[in-house]
Amino acid sequence: MKKIIIVFAGVLAGVCGWAQNNDALKAVADAAMEITAAQEEAPKAVKPNYWTESLKTNIKFGQTSLTNWAAGGDNTVSLAAFIDGNANWKKDEMFWNNRLQLDYGFLYASSKPIVQKSTDRMYLESKWGYKAPSTKYLYFSANFDFKSQFSTGYDYNTPSSLVDPNTGLVSAAILGIGINCLQSKGDFPPELRDMATSLAMHTKRCDPAALAAALIRRLQQMDGQLREKKQIMASYKARCVTLGKEVSWLAGDTLHHGTALDLDENGGLVLHLSDGTTKIAAFGEVSIRGMYGYL
Repeated sequence: MKKIIIVFAGVLAGVCGWAQNNDALKAVADAAMEITAAQEEAPKAVKPNYWTESLKTNIKFGQTSLTNWAAGGDNTVSLAAFIDGNANWKKDEMFWNNRLQLDYGFLYASSKPIVQKSTDRMYLESKWGYKAPSTKYLYFSANFDFKSQFSTGYDYNTPSSLVDPNTGLVSAAILGIGINCLQSKGDFPPELRDMATSLAMHTKRCDPAALAAALIRRLQQMDGQLREKKQIMASYKARCVTLGKEVSWLAGDTLHHGTALDLDENGGLVLHLSDGTTKIAAFGEVSIRGMYGYL
């Protein structure tokens, strides 16, 4: 009886050992497969991000209450909001910085006839720059500024009435342009020398002061002539170098190719696209195809 028990125990131990050994082998095989699969997966390339963004917001509320105040004064309630957004792009020697500021607030005072504006501003600034690689401080740059306001402004008379509005939605818009005057071909970086130019390179002489005076005179003439929308669009269409050219149109993340046919009544570019459709390019980036590709 004792021998039978010993034999049975030995068989049982062998079966358990065989089962555990199989489990161990299976675990090792699974681990090896996982390691092999991980090695076969190619690392995903990280897409470079050349943009940096920031956003600041602010909301302010104020209230003043005066009761039996001998010096006099107004009971007031005020509310104002402010947004400051930045989107800047930089790659190698080139940068493009953009800033949008929106500021609006109103004030109620007990001595005024209605609620009045306390602050009102729209400001958009865009700067592009390229640092010449062969120099330490030389930059080529362009700047665009736009300033306006949200709502009509008034003269707030005390105590009873309003006069005519003194400002409108776009009371002033400031646009900036830059003209290369005195540069020679050697002043431009090698990669731009076959594309960039200046007035001196074509006329052999350029007087910046005379150019500025002539430009101001011409702008004054245009201000007197182009008062109606139809006049502005006719003048714009006559000078638009895009019409009839092969172009690319980047609308959001979608790039289209086609031919610029016409301008609609609102200044949108009528495009006949390569897929046979016709669309209006009222936003996005349009580039003309030339000897250097799309510019």
